[in-house]
Amino acid sequence: MKAADIMSREIPIIDKNQPILAALSIMKKYEIDYILVVEKEQISGVFTYRDLLERLGVQRMRMAEPSRLYVSGVMKDLRIQFSPEDSLRKIALAMLSERQYCVPIIKEGELKGVISRWSFLRALEEFSNISVSSTSRKIPQPLSYTDRVIHARKVLLDNDLCILPVVGESGKLVGLVSEEDLASAFMDFQRFVSWRHQKAQIKYFTIADILRRETRFFSEDTLVSEASRQLLRERLYGLPVLSADGAITGVFSLNEALTLVAQSFPE
Repeated sequence: MKAADIMSREIPIIDKNQPILAALSIMKKYEIDYILVVEKEQISGVFTYRDLLERLGVQRMRMAEPSRLYVSGVMKDLRIQFSPEDSLRKIALAMLSERQYCVPIIKEGELKGVISRWSFLRALEEFSNISVSSTSRKIPQPLSYTDRVIHARKVLLDNDLCILPVVGESGKLVGLVSEEDLASAFMDFQRFVSWRHQKAQIKYFTIADILRRETRFFSEDTLVSEASRQLLRERLYGLPVLSADGAITGVFSLNEALTLVAQSFPE
């Protein structure tokens, strides 16, 4: 398969000098986690929830009023781009290497489409020879209601995850938080809590405040093809993988789909 087979031809863009809040509004409207950034009508970078979540750890970003934060301060410069004829494996390998989760597809100087982590789910819809248990990513201790949001951010970024399961007192799955949930939560925190009080209040900002109740999961024998179709159809970042006795053994998400294409598809 090639880029042309899975790329999206709906290409949301935003000028680098627009506020971050405008970018987030567009991303929510289209149910995507990325947007291409233009400067003087030329593609110059990409902006994703993950980029925002990484930058929100910088002190000057945490202290800034969200309405005064601009795409240019968070976006990643465009380091890689591809043609419609490039192989999926080549693209996936480069995206992993550059930690860039959205790339433009360009032919003869003209923007033809965009490939994101979501795109690779389409490539895996017919990948029926393996189960999610063989490609799922192990996770640290699942989150609880009382864990701080700043702790969840660190766990997600340190372990290259895009979702984190949350368990109740019984140890059973009660919900999830995604990189989008965390990025949006931090932005809301900065919008509604004065910077003078943020340092004191952040310790009380917990998973219970942002939890998205979600008890769907993949069983260990769920096929990658089936899982990919479900994530794409329901616009889910991923779901936990549970053993027969209900224990969380890992997650299968957009990041695992990207990694699987990089490892298993032909050049």
